[in-house]
Amino acid sequence: MKYRTCVSIGEKNPKKVKSVLKKALSKSDYAEIRFDFLKKSDIPIVLEDIKKNLSRCVCTLRPKSEGGLFVGKEDERKSILRLIAEYNPYLLDVEFNTIQKDKKLATYLKKTKSKLLISWHDFKKTPNESQLRAKFNKMKKFSEVVKIVTVAKSVSDASRLLSLYSV
Repeated sequence: MKYRTCVSIGEKNPKKVKSVLKKALSKSDYAEIRFDFLKKSDIPIVLEDIKKNLSRCVCTLRPKSEGGLFVGKEDERKSILRLIAEYNPYLLDVEFNTIQKDKKLATYLKKTKSKLLISWHDFKKTPNESQLRAKFNKMKKFSEVVKIVTVAKSVSDASRLLSLYSV
């Protein structure tokens, strides 16, 4: 297995995103752009500014409810996700809860041929193995690329997460 690295970029200043991205991509295989750090009005500007590098970017627009900084209305966020998809990044990170609840969004993203990373977070615990496997299998219906993040409080918690790799 070949390992790859990804640097996360959370800049509030739109002008800094391009320079930080250039530096990150010189040292890493990929970069995650946290669009939720930016003002909504700056997102289209940044997308235009970095479009040549998006083939090596994971684009994320995380709402507060999922540990992010986006504070607008959910319809607004979904509209921005659609816009980001039009730029065809390497991966578009969409929360499992979001895509599962909105079939229109799922259909739209599929039509754009954007490669999705479906993510799910539990900020309190690591569920038991059967719950993790069930979640993983449901997530795989939307994408081959799945990210599950939990709070591991023990080696047993970490082992349950790692056991998903043998699926």
